[in-house]
Amino acid sequence: MKKFELLTIETLSKIRPVLESKLPISGMMLNIINAAVKSSKNSEEGLRTIYGYDGAVNLDTLFIVTLFKRTNDKQFTVMYTHDDDAVTTEMLTAFSELHDWSKPYVFGAIPEAFSVHLEKIAIEKGGSISRNLCADMYLPMEDALKLDLNKMDFKDEFEVDKLTEENALKVDSHWKYGKGGEFMAEVIKSSVSAGVFKRKTDPNTGETSSSRANEDLVSWIVFIELGTLNALYTSEDHRRRGLAQWTLEAGSKWAAEAGFIPMCEIEEYNVQSRSLVEKVGYKLLHNVNWMYYVPSGEN
Repeated sequence: MKKFELLTIETLSKIRPVLESKLPISGMMLNIINAAVKSSKNSEEGLRTIYGYDGAVNLDTLFIVTLFKRTNDKQFTVMYTHDDDAVTTEMLTAFSELHDWSKPYVFGAIPEAFSVHLEKIAIEKGGSISRNLCADMYLPMEDALKLDLNKMDFKDEFEVDKLTEENALKVDSHWKYGKGGEFMAEVIKSSVSAGVFKRKTDPNTGETSSSRANEDLVSWIVFIELGTLNALYTSEDHRRRGLAQWTLEAGSKWAAEAGFIPMCEIEEYNVQSRSLVEKVGYKLLHNVNWMYYVPSGEN
């Protein structure tokens, strides 16, 4: 019986042009694979492990699943198929066997057709699963690369730059999936990030500078391993000044420069965030479900 197999870097490299031909719908998985190829790592010992149904030997019926191990209690899964309606019973059985259903999972950006399959599997395993409808948004790379980060209104008061590992705990403490900062430190170290820092004026010289210290960090965003820009946050006393937009623009442009498709997930009720990303130029790809599986016996 066919099953999901760990994909080699060589196989992932062969898959990339196939996913590129399916853009933008394949953008999230393409970002994940690009990150793996850049790092030359895809193993079951790592934080990110990419599997392909039947070893992804048939690129016309591609079914890829990425499992993310976390230091907290949530495991994440992202999957991609060319056609969710073409998923067979054999494929679903292999997908089910790839997971340990005694653990809680977050299934990210799941299309409606596959959401139904997940709900059936959850019932079979005796657990429960809930949905959170989100808008899957993307910014064309050519548009991201044209973003102008020179904000003259802010030049004396703020500056935008990449985050440092020192900022990880502060960023993590305001992230809904955060827990301890260790994971966020690794994200900042190895991926794309952007932060807006307050500049300080030297009373003697009148010159301004920023230390990149947490006390100067007022807005930030990171490109997480799930293939999306995430954790956008602006300190309450610095909101409504355009800093969140500047942060998003910087993160989007730097992600594109690094070879990633700028993508983000906006929860259905979050009208303010949807308005912000559309202002930057993001477009709706489709609506997807973030699904939360809880094993039997757990709350």
